[in-house]
Amino acid sequence: MLKKFIHGLIFGAGFGIAFVAIWIIGIWYLLPSIMETKFKEPEFKNPKVAEISPPGESTTANTTREYSFSNTLVAE
Repeated sequence: MLKKFIHGLIFGAGFGIAFVAIWIIGIWYLLPSIMETKFKEPEFKNPKVAEISPPGESTTANTTREYSFSNTLVAE
């Protein structure tokens, strides 16, 4: 019985070492290439300078909303 337990521990240790080795190889080699291809910075083709509107002016003050968040008609 003790012999089977020791063989199971050896098998589990080997499996754990193999799992960690594969995990390290995946992180070391595959993750950087995935990060470079998937997550690129966007290209700014026509950048504009942001301007702050003067206080008191609102572009939405005179407009009426037709829909609310729940897509029902709003009575204002």
